[in-house]
Parts: sequence; C-alpha cells; structure tokens
Amino acid sequence: MYNFKLLCTFTFKKNINSVIDDIIFQFKGIQKLFVFSNKENTNDCYVTFNVDLSINDTFNDYIIIHRKKEYNTLYSVNALNLIIRNLNNGILDTSYIIDWNLYRNMLLLSKQNEVSRIPLQLEEVIKL
Repeated sequence: MYNFKLLCTFTFKKNINSVIDDIIFQFKGIQKLFVFSNKENTNDCYVTFNVDLSINDTFNDYIIIHRKKEYNTLYSVNALNLIIRNLNNGILDTSYIIDWNLYRNMLLLSKQNEVSRIPLQLEEVIKL
C-alpha cells in the first residue's frame, strides 16, 4: 500500500546542488523535485517532492507539507490551523472556508505561534 507525502526541506542557494544530491541518494521512487526560492530573499530555497513513506521510513531534516494546487500554496497543518483560528475568532473549525487567493504562491509555516508567509518563485522542476 502506498503512503505518499509531500516533503520539504530548506536550504540556501549555494547549497542547492548538494541538497538535491542528498535527496536523490536518500529517497527511493522520487519522480520530480520542485525547487522554489523566496521572492523576498532569493538566497533562501525550498525543495519539495512526493515520496512513498511505505518504502522510505526516515525523513530527518524534512517536514511534511500540503499543497493547494490551484493556488500554488504550500502549507503546514499547524500554519493552516493558526490561519483558521485567526480568521474564526480563535476557534479551530476544520470546515472553515479559507480564501486561498490571499495565500497564492506562498509557503505557509508556523513559527512561535505565528504564521510565516513566504512568497514563492518556482525556480526549477527536476525530473528524475
């Protein structure tokens, strides 16, 4: 049975090639890598890829993220929960409707109980 998850790692532009090499070496069955940069700080890079966790049991230095494809939004569950609470008077209601247009082309992460909104620029898609 497959157990695909979207993983993300953070790096600096100068380290991108070694990070990509590490991902290819560490994980089996990857078909594509997506390399993004932070539009406001192009030295900050993010690499995402789908991986089957049923054949790849270790993913240190990576986080599981989710994607809202039609808005090119990447987000952690914790960040999504914080957004919902902020918009819904402190109440976490998983049926709350989010206006994803507000988060188009962003990576949403939680940091110290705040949401970090990182504007993304797709730099490269690497097909393996």
